Amino acid sequence: MYVYNYANVCIVLWGRIMKKSPTIKDIARKAGVNISTVSRALADHPHISEDKKKQIRKLAADLNYHRNDLAKSLRVKKTHVIGLIIPDIQNPFYPSITRIIEDQAQERGYNILLCHSDFDPQKENNYLSVLLSRQIDGLIIFPTLKIFRNNKRGIVAGKKIPTVFLDTAPLPGIEGNYVFTDNKHGSYLAVKYLLENGHKSIVLFTSEKGLLSSLEQMEEGYIQAFREAGIRVQNKCIFRGELEEKKGLERSVKKLLNKKKSINYSAIICNSDVVARVIYEQAALMDINIPDSLSVVGYDNTFLCSYLDPPLTSVHQPGDALGHQAINILISQIQSEIPWQYRTVSFTPELVVRNSVKQNV
Repeated sequence: MYVYNYANVCIVLWGRIMKKSPTIKDIARKAGVNISTVSRALADHPHISEDKKKQIRKLAADLNYHRNDLAKSLRVKKTHVIGLIIPDIQNPFYPSITRIIEDQAQERGYNILLCHSDFDPQKENNYLSVLLSRQIDGLIIFPTLKIFRNNKRGIVAGKKIPTVFLDTAPLPGIEGNYVFTDNKHGSYLAVKYLLENGHKSIVLFTSEKGLLSSLEQMEEGYIQAFREAGIRVQNKCIFRGELEEKKGLERSVKKLLNKKKSINYSAIICNSDVVARVIYEQAALMDINIPDSLSVVGYDNTFLCSYLDPPLTSVHQPGDALGHQAINILISQIQSEIPWQYRTVSFTPELVVRNSVKQNV
């Protein structure tokens, strides 16, 4: 008798486990409507009344119905997933843009898969492979230049996936949408401001050649400003530091500050506010006063500028506008039913003056 009861219990439990998950057909039958009406109601279609939507959503909840996004993706060949690769999650400039992109994507029915490349071309390449294997509908990326130069036209180009390259000026032979700030002009503004304040020996804190388009642009603007002022550019004042992780950045900053006497520079232009913050920290440990002994100009104009003492002069990039343009262009291309014409959008930076630069008279 006990065996019989145990067997019955197992049969009942197994039946429940194997019971098919509720489908749209089940909801339609309960609601007394056709399947297309249920589908449109669950998708919040405007042609379905609010009362009908509420009724169908309640039935779906009562039946514990969950939409099968994978099956739908295979059917319509769309996943409604967008890949986003940023280089530095600790730099507030990138998370602020990420938030804009994510919010705008959610409003339009898309989800974001976020990856952090850490300025490492190998990590970037690996993440690209992962994202493409997930059949993403589109990609937004702050790319390293090596990803293109090492892969000829790039891993993205061969897949013909809608792509927006952020913070990167158009690259010859690489098709895609480009949204960026004119960083050549931004660097030019910073150098010109320092020259006007009497600084002649100015260091540009950048990184290895061929890493980022934005850094190459900054170097071009730096050189242009000196040439227009009739001052010869000193190669020793273009300092190539590490960006990959905090300890590497600290090592680079210490190395640069230890060269202050030998190079005899009076000001530093940083490629980000994060670099400027580390310069502030290390300068304090070495009894180098900002701005009396060293003037500093940051880049990006993030919230860090107001918290530093003295407040940091910085080149402003319109992060919100960059994010809005990137996601709007990408979704427009994804949804376009006609051959897409690639778009290039450039923003003009501004110098926001605070108290980190001394007038050298």
